[in-house]
Amino acid sequence: MSKEKDKSDNAVIDLEHARVRLRSRAKATPESLNQDLEGVRGLLDQGLTIEARTRLNSLLSEARNQPELLAEARRSLSIALEMQGNYRESLEAVAMYEAPEARTKLNPTLGTLLRVQIALANNYNGDHPKAISLLKATLRGLPEEGVEVGAVYAALARVGTRLSQHQ
Repeated sequence: MSKEKDKSDNAVIDLEHARVRLRSRAKATPESLNQDLEGVRGLLDQGLTIEARTRLNSLLSEARNQPELLAEARRSLSIALEMQGNYRESLEAVAMYEAPEARTKLNPTLGTLLRVQIALANNYNGDHPKAISLLKATLRGLPEEGVEVGAVYAALARVGTRLSQHQ
């Protein structure tokens, strides 16, 4: 009976290992990478940061030649690290997008969301003035309504909450 249990345990492990091997052999398509990214977002929504980071590790290497997917994956990694309290690493994950030139090839919405994440990462690293100025500058370049504006205002609220906790 014990051998049968060991075999069934190994079968589960082997199945997972086989999936990983198949994924690494298969040429990743933009569609499959987008699906993986959606899965990561779902994991983050559920608070499953360790699983999200595990998936992001392979996603980051597979998306290295696709700027939009890479930027979104790095943003998701930053969020996961922030959720785990790894604030310095959270900033490092997106710091490469701080310069406007680094975001020129990205769609404007993603560029805005990256700026918001950079501001939040600066906030959690204690640089509140920089976070606020980044968010205000981002807000100036946006229309009065839209998803991006909501993200900026939500981030400003988080920065304000964090500031009030330190005073």
